[in-house]
Amino acid sequence: MSDNIPKLKDYMVSEKVGFLLEDPLDTLPGYYRPWQDIAKNIGSFIEARTVVEKVEEMPYLEQFDSNWSKDEVTKRKERCLAYVFLTFIGSAYIWQQGGSDKTSKERVMPIPEQLAVPWHTISKDLGFKPVPCMASVALNNYQVVKEKDKPISIENLEVICTVPCARWFFLVTIQVEVDAVSGIQAILRGKRAVLDGDDDKLKEAIHGITDSIVKIKKTSQKMSKGLTGDEFYNKVRPFLAGYGPGTNIPKGIVFKGVSETPLEAIGGSAAQSSTIQCFDAALGITHNEKPQAYLDKVREYMPPEHRNFIKALWKEPSIRDYVKRSENEELKQRYKNAVETLLDFRKLHYGLVRSYILKPAGIISRSGAEVTASPSVGEAKEEEGTGGQRIVGKGNFLEDIEGTTEAAMNDV
Repeated sequence: MSDNIPKLKDYMVSEKVGFLLEDPLDTLPGYYRPWQDIAKNIGSFIEARTVVEKVEEMPYLEQFDSNWSKDEVTKRKERCLAYVFLTFIGSAYIWQQGGSDKTSKERVMPIPEQLAVPWHTISKDLGFKPVPCMASVALNNYQVVKEKDKPISIENLEVICTVPCARWFFLVTIQVEVDAVSGIQAILRGKRAVLDGDDDKLKEAIHGITDSIVKIKKTSQKMSKGLTGDEFYNKVRPFLAGYGPGTNIPKGIVFKGVSETPLEAIGGSAAQSSTIQCFDAALGITHNEKPQAYLDKVREYMPPEHRNFIKALWKEPSIRDYVKRSENEELKQRYKNAVETLLDFRKLHYGLVRSYILKPAGIISRSGAEVTASPSVGEAKEEEGTGGQRIVGKGNFLEDIEGTTEAAMNDV
């Protein structure tokens, strides 16, 4: 068996912060400060309903190499930060223009050149989409602001950009990525143990994966400490929405100066996190055709290097295949514990979806019972997540992946 174990540095995965950008910047070169000045105050402009005015006043800034740092690492960090700024400005502009009040269903929405061209150009250069996603709200949107010599945690983190009521949501999301670091490292140790035929080291590695998922679950349970369901549904969720069929802008958006053909994009979704897909790959958990097609689709919204890392993890050596062939009952139990822990997390996530989307939308009652509710013609589908996946009814996306995760636990 060849050594197909990926190296983190080849996929822009940090040994320190995982899929987060290591040591991100919070300030752009002077030429691009107009973007920064708007983005860092976007919450105030949203509440004052002056985002459109601010964008109309924004100058058209050229994308010349001379305007960026000469050092390639610094330049990439600058462009990642610019992507964050432009995405916050762009999404706020879209929803102030009508994307949040369902008035845009009969028209294509245009974005002016001074915003559209740099947003689209920088997104494309980085391999991102011009829409809110994990890369804009979490991976590149944080700073360690105090006690920098200590492990990263919510207590010493701060976001660079936020919108009303979203700060805690973003911080928890960022912390989840930090919690995943030890699990990512354990995955690679596990694949190495499979190559070496070392059951003891594989048991230790699988325990490391389990421990990481436990940390992720504990962090996710903190969401209610700083965010209510109504706040998320009414203030945060509209900012994360996409544009195109199934949204409040079903005809899409024209990026002036880029193309007159309307563009479409799905909104931000937890499924866009590379972390959980990595655990699926490491544990060999396969899903049914329709959910898997959606998970494959959202990889397009991950940084290209991270989506390639997930593909690399699916290659041999396989932890699951090794465990299934093994007669080591303790090893099999460790594997089952890891999958069960991932299943527990998925159940927790479904509970969060019910609390933060389905209950505020009136699709289920405050007591948890499902009620009949459907959107008016042309309105965004509340039965769907911000990424477009069905999240209500028997056999919905979340229930389906819970079922296949449980099946993987029982079939070893």
